[in-house]
Amino acid sequence: MSTTLNDSNAPLVPSPKSSSPDAGLAPLLLTVVELVRQLMEAQVIRRMDANQLSEDELERAADSLQKLEEQIVRLCEIFEIDPADLNIDLGELGNLMPKDGDYYPGQPTDHPSILELLDRLLNKGIVIEGQVELGLAQLNLIHAKLQLVLTSELLCHSSGTVPAKSAQTDSRPPKSLHSQLLQPALSQSPPPTS
Repeated sequence: MSTTLNDSNAPLVPSPKSSSPDAGLAPLLLTVVELVRQLMEAQVIRRMDANQLSEDELERAADSLQKLEEQIVRLCEIFEIDPADLNIDLGELGNLMPKDGDYYPGQPTDHPSILELLDRLLNKGIVIEGQVELGLAQLNLIHAKLQLVLTSELLCHSSGTVPAKSAQTDSRPPKSLHSQLLQPALSQSPPPTS
């Protein structure tokens, strides 16, 4: 897939380069699956570098990632999609995913990608809050208040917010990272009205 910009105000429009016309949404779905696979691979590497994985866990993770990659390649063959086309060029924003060997988690790169941004956000943790209003004919029909906590399990454990099962002796429920991060946002929000 590629993304082209017709002018500076034009929206990004992904378009497949060489996929079969019968592929439908397959290129988009495979792109998302490959992005998630590479994101999980980056998290495995971070945990491996931090000595957070046993040999057995590392072997299981490597086998699972390899099998998932093989399935993605196999599906690309079935739908006649070049696997290189799964990496979308986002113009000035860079590529969706790094080129092979271009990114190692925690290390700076010359050509940052969206995957690198997501990996760093997972590593640091982030809370996103917003509101969405959908409607038509000048009527607001749907109002959604959204809160997203994006973090890795490693961050939760290293911050002490999720106690180990054997160390849990306090009868009070553990204060989760979610509640720690969202508490200031929740206390500022007006109470819901019916």
